[in-house]
Amino acid sequence: MNINFRQIDYQLKNHNLGLNFFLIGDDFGQIFYTTHKLTNKYFLNEEKNIEKIEFSDLQKEPSLLANKLQSQQLFSLKKAIIIQNVGDIIKNDILEILKSNTSSYLIIFQAENLKKTSKTYKCLESIKNYCFINCYKLDLNGTQIFIEDFFKKKNINFNSEMTFMIANSLPDNILLIKNELEK
Repeated sequence: MNINFRQIDYQLKNHNLGLNFFLIGDDFGQIFYTTHKLTNKYFLNEEKNIEKIEFSDLQKEPSLLANKLQSQQLFSLKKAIIIQNVGDIIKNDILEILKSNTSSYLIIFQAENLKKTSKTYKCLESIKNYCFINCYKLDLNGTQIFIEDFFKKKNINFNSEMTFMIANSLPDNILLIKNELEK
């Protein structure tokens, strides 16, 4: 499944997206924000157990991923594994580990500035159980929709002219937008 940032709330609420995500795009703020949303949904009100692996370390030592997928937590059955700074080429050993994965852990690949034509993207796409989330910089309309959603969640009355003016004055980085709105 391939969705964009605007569809994430709807998809999380109404569909079972599975546990494997590949976040791709040029907006690290959106990648970070989406990662936060996914982990919050997965853990709900439970203590978060999040383990991060640098892609370059994983390329050198694929068994790192196997070890993290096989290890169990003492007090929780849930764990999130975030693979950061994903590169163009993924080793076959890593793909085999992912294909044979039977854990119920959340796996998130963070691929900022990676092209959809990369070997990594194509190989994970072939596994078929990944949800790909596009995290590209928001245009003016996307920023306006984000602001409107934020206001709705906070029960703030607004009109489209007001959100347009706010969207026009904010940067295109989702984390900066969110921080400005929370002030």
